[in-house]
Amino acid sequence: MRLFLVLLLLLPVDAFAGSAAADNWYIRPVATCPNNGDGSAYACAASGGAAGAFSGFNNLNKTVTTGIDDGDTVYVCGSFVQADAETQFTNQAMLAIEESGSSGSVITWTGDCSAAGGSTRATLTSDGTSGSLIRTYANTYITIAGTFDLVGGKDAGMTLYNSAAGDVAISKNIRVESGTTISNIHGGTQEVGITWSGTDGYIGAVTINDIGVDGLFEYSGGNWIIDGARITNVSVDDSNGDCVQLQRNTSGDAVRNLYCDKTNADSKQCVVASTLDSQAYIMEVSDMWCDMKVGTVSIGVYSEGQMTVKRSFIRNAGTYGITGALDNGAKMTAIGNIIVTPTTGCIDVHKTSAGPAADIYNNTCISNGTYGIYAGAATATINIRNNSITGTATNGIYRGASGTSDSYNNVFGPTTLYSDNGVAGSASTGAKSADPLFRDGSLPTTAAGFKLLPSSTLRRAGTELNIGNVQDFGNRAFSHPPSIGAWGFASGDTASSRTT
Repeated sequence: MRLFLVLLLLLPVDAFAGSAAADNWYIRPVATCPNNGDGSAYACAASGGAAGAFSGFNNLNKTVTTGIDDGDTVYVCGSFVQADAETQFTNQAMLAIEESGSSGSVITWTGDCSAAGGSTRATLTSDGTSGSLIRTYANTYITIAGTFDLVGGKDAGMTLYNSAAGDVAISKNIRVESGTTISNIHGGTQEVGITWSGTDGYIGAVTINDIGVDGLFEYSGGNWIIDGARITNVSVDDSNGDCVQLQRNTSGDAVRNLYCDKTNADSKQCVVASTLDSQAYIMEVSDMWCDMKVGTVSIGVYSEGQMTVKRSFIRNAGTYGITGALDNGAKMTAIGNIIVTPTTGCIDVHKTSAGPAADIYNNTCISNGTYGIYAGAATATINIRNNSITGTATNGIYRGASGTSDSYNNVFGPTTLYSDNGVAGSASTGAKSADPLFRDGSLPTTAAGFKLLPSSTLRRAGTELNIGNVQDFGNRAFSHPPSIGAWGFASGDTASSRTT
């Protein structure tokens, strides 16, 4: 049975005041009212764009084209279902946002209608023929509250593009707040949780699960912050899917507090920045948890531009935990990470030309593959300090670049502790080769298990970094001198806010 959707306009209390005020709007699946659907109250509605419905409304996929203005709030109330017969949704969206706000006066879309007697969340469910559940083209200063559950759709849970083509370099100023859930996106040409273009946006702690390809996909843009996203079960229909894919950027993005479970997928990355418009692009990944499928062709974090990866836990990467493919000498920093049992190696610094130094500091690596840390290619300067490398890798630290500078590392277990282009080399200043004595044995299952026992000789055995305000894996300032490895603060477990 076809379910019609309706729109209600609630006039503001001070509608007759001398100055303009923010309005409240309501969209509901069914309601009745004595005014033939003019939207004068929450309980008032018209069905399917019938006579009396507000101008421009045609079910949920065609929102109001006049009336919604700066500072307004649109309440999407209840549960909406797209049925097979509703062909007007095909290749479009169940909720199309078509108005822009302005700086300091954003338009907010929310599913929390509890103040008016409705539900606290809105559910949009597609049968799979809708292109997106929520879509906006060329609109700016929009906030989508974290009160939506989006289920189904061919191409995306949310499409936040600058234009239909998706490739116009404008500032979006769009916020997707924490709390939204997206699931079951299959059958289209994209199959992603959220996709966007344009600069200056924010995605909070959204939950994304059961996605055909990518969890989050940046078509083009930059200056986006992704903070707290939880992404599981991606690459269901295509092994090329990533938890987060960033591309075609000229400016930086930050991925923070990401939880990425790719244990179902056979390839690709937790986070990738590729097809970049400029090597000046800067990606920051911090405080990430990345679990991958054993024995696959995958990488935890991969970038073709400047990158910083810090305080992240990466397990079972199919090739490397972290790879910097820095063709034009872009800078790479990896500090305070824990990388466990990658197939090939923990960190791959692949700088093919000179440029800013790569800094690989205070990482904990357990590798049973070919390398612990691989410093390869050209004459680039690659600084390797205070890292703990254990396991049965063929090479602990591989010094392939003539500018490699390593000191105060602990390498314990690999067949060749230090390799100079495949030939056994000597240890450098401050080097150690000792069991690090992790709190939970040689192969801990939690990040906290990699803390050092009081009897470890790695405690306070590193060298000062002198690189500004940086923290160890536990988000604490390093000891002076720091301990070797990701837990570089030496004064005890209770000082850290991170326990897993």
